[in-house]
Amino acid sequence: MLPLAANALRKIRSIRLPGILKILDTFENDSYLYIVSERVQSLAHYLKDSDHLTEEIKLLIVQSVARAIKFINVEASSVLGFVDFSTIFINEKGEFKLGGFEVLTNLKTDPDQPIYRLSGKLNGFNELLSPEVSSNGIEILRGSQTVKFDSWRLGVLIYKLFNIEAYTITNDDLLKGKNIPKSLLAAYKKLLSTSVTVRPTVEQFLKNGEHTYFNTNLINCYKELDEFGLRNDQEKLQFFQNLEVVKEDAPPGFMENRILPELSNFFNHSPENAAFALRYILTFGEVLPDSSKIALIKPVILKAFTLPDRQIRVLLLASLPKFMEILTKSDISDRIFQYFVTGFSDSNPAIREDTIKSVLVIAPKLSDRQLNNE
Repeated sequence: MLPLAANALRKIRSIRLPGILKILDTFENDSYLYIVSERVQSLAHYLKDSDHLTEEIKLLIVQSVARAIKFINVEASSVLGFVDFSTIFINEKGEFKLGGFEVLTNLKTDPDQPIYRLSGKLNGFNELLSPEVSSNGIEILRGSQTVKFDSWRLGVLIYKLFNIEAYTITNDDLLKGKNIPKSLLAAYKKLLSTSVTVRPTVEQFLKNGEHTYFNTNLINCYKELDEFGLRNDQEKLQFFQNLEVVKEDAPPGFMENRILPELSNFFNHSPENAAFALRYILTFGEVLPDSSKIALIKPVILKAFTLPDRQIRVLLLASLPKFMEILTKSDISDRIFQYFVTGFSDSNPAIREDTIKSVLVIAPKLSDRQLNNE
């Protein structure tokens, strides 16, 4: 196993491409090789524990993995060689990342050529091999169509993803394509073509799906976020309005760690759209655990009370009961109350009424002086 681990360490340290597992540090001593990554869980673990695995999420996984393999094939001039649930990871932002580079081989410069020398030692490598490798051995990949071995591997992964309950899989099962979405079925079967010439590269598969099987709301949402910093305020407004369509299908962590930080940034840097951003922050934040509410929602609420905007004040007063558990006595009496009391004398009767109603909510966290005198 040591040569496999050493190759994985070396390759994952050197490849910095989109869709690849983010590595924070690597080091080794006489006994161990360490790879320190961003906080993730394996796809195998995620699939086992997830009770919310929609077709949209599965297509997102396929697109994310295909995108990473394309960069490995094209930009890194390499063949990945092996991909499975154990080599794909989901991070805290709900992004799917590729790892597991034990047999990854640079086709131009790699002197060790691990896919040819070491693949026999890699657990699972010899299962469901492509026909050309199964018949002629791994050396057949030394030809000009090497990267199409990754296309076959991707096809096998797609089948497994849409047939998670299948404990044994045969080549006949792969060819039938049971449970594969209709939009994806024709392209899937090409990936598993017995003819290497007919089989597309992963790059071609990815490009062919841009306007068909990969044109889903969730995938398009992820694409938008990749270039979010380049968008103007109007485009960002449109993006946030469309989030309602994907929030039920999004992987865990996506709304909390990817969308809410963007909304908070928009709230802070686009004053004219602050009320719009606040409405979505409070809506999406309502279902978060208290620890996340304190980190992400509480700072926004405290700042929002300082803003002289009636629309914002109405939103805050309506939402106070849902967020009172994360606001301390100090937050209410020292930071919110001085702005809250201005609502009693507001010229808008609706705000005066909502302010009076909210006293019942905040009273337990006010000081005696505030309650009796102010």
